[in-house]
Amino acid sequence: FRKFAFNFVQRLMTLVMLPNFGKKHFKSISGGAQFLDEYSSEDQEEMPENVQKFLNKPMQNKPRDFKNLFQGNSDDHFRMGIKLTKSSVKLFSDFYKSDIILASPLGLVTLINDA
Repeated sequence: FRKFAFNFVQRLMTLVMLPNFGKKHFKSISGGAQFLDEYSSEDQEEMPENVQKFLNKPMQNKPRDFKNLFQGNSDDHFRMGIKLTKSSVKLFSDFYKSDIILASPLGLVTLINDA
């Protein structure tokens, strides 16, 4: 799921860039704004309270592990390349020239079938 990819990239950034790397820092790296748009989950804190209750209603009777798995951005069709250099990190780099490939199984199958 994309939320796990988001968590991975955020942890990678704390290791490579800054120990306190947060969402506000993504805009300063190459491809960071696009990454936030595509991979971060919608913040329900910005929504009105009645909308939050409506969105959380289907999840009320579910077990905790189900909520943890399906809460957030659960799109499972993605692929992206990450290029690491001495001074920067580039997200959405050329797929075949990337140092790290972050992809779902469905994204890889689509890539193989397109080739």
